[in-house]
Amino acid sequence: MDFSGLKEIVKDLTQSAESRAVSRALKSFSKGQLGKAIEILLEAKEAAPENEDVLYDLCRYLVLANRGGEAAEALRTALPRHPRSFRRASELIEGVR
Repeated sequence: MDFSGLKEIVKDLTQSAESRAVSRALKSFSKGQLGKAIEILLEAKEAAPENEDVLYDLCRYLVLANRGGEAAEALRTALPRHPRSFRRASELIEGVR
């Protein structure tokens, strides 16, 4: 018996909306749909502008889409709100170089 569909339903019910958005964006990115991944995270950012995972993943996908100005803005938004995530920001910047 295949319970993979049930597993996805349970995961959707137990995750926050922001976590679901990050997961959906990753799935879109994995399918080569970078624009859709960015769109999903932009919508999530509107709903939860403080969410660290949304902001950092949005920054990462914007960099991959050669939208550096928007990526920098997402990073500038994330750092003051989450100063303890400086290491995460540094790793993201090193990955771009």
